[in-house]
Amino acid sequence: MADRLPDKETRARQPLSAARFKATPEFDNFRRGMIELLKVSKPELDARVRVAREASPRFGNPNAAGRKKLRSE
Repeated sequence: MADRLPDKETRARQPLSAARFKATPEFDNFRRGMIELLKVSKPELDARVRVAREASPRFGNPNAAGRKKLRSE
């Protein structure tokens, strides 16, 4: 990673090539996580989403962050 140090004139870092990006530990961790996620069957994924939604502290709270305001007509 020493070769990605900022350029002395522009102080900008050199962008990573695709091959070097794929060799980073962060990408490897992301790739392993996505492989595990994609192994889940549709019914199992639906069940996991349902359980996570019901366990969410925002479940049933109309004032929770990310909720749309209700129109009062």
